[in-house]
Amino acid sequence: LSDGSAEVILCEKELKSYNHTAEILRHELIHAIDHCKYEVDWDNPKHVACTEIRAASLSGDCRWAAEAGRGALGSSIGPKMLAKGHHPKCVRRRATLSLMSTGLSKLKAEQAVDAVFEDCYNDVSPFGVIPQ
Repeated sequence: LSDGSAEVILCEKELKSYNHTAEILRHELIHAIDHCKYEVDWDNPKHVACTEIRAASLSGDCRWAAEAGRGALGSSIGPKMLAKGHHPKCVRRRATLSLMSTGLSKLKAEQAVDAVFEDCYNDVSPFGVIPQ
């Protein structure tokens, strides 16, 4: 979407399973919704941070199973760790990593995420809640 096209392209060789494909598609469709609804300026780090926060939060990127699969849980064990505030920490980390992948420094990425986190994390449209 950042090139102005209105399409989501998935590369088959990058898709590990049906569930992985569904998660990626959900993530990218959140970006598509944001692109249309909020007129995202893809050259503005705060705009990109917001859509990355929403996509990480609403797509399932930070579900316990997804985090366990990527080895990101550390000493946290089981789904109960979600009650300990893991979800927003995961969302913040994933959004920062996404911004860094565009060439932003870690500091600039963290600043962009911090500037918009509360508003964007709490924007759960079109679902009304964070999907489980």
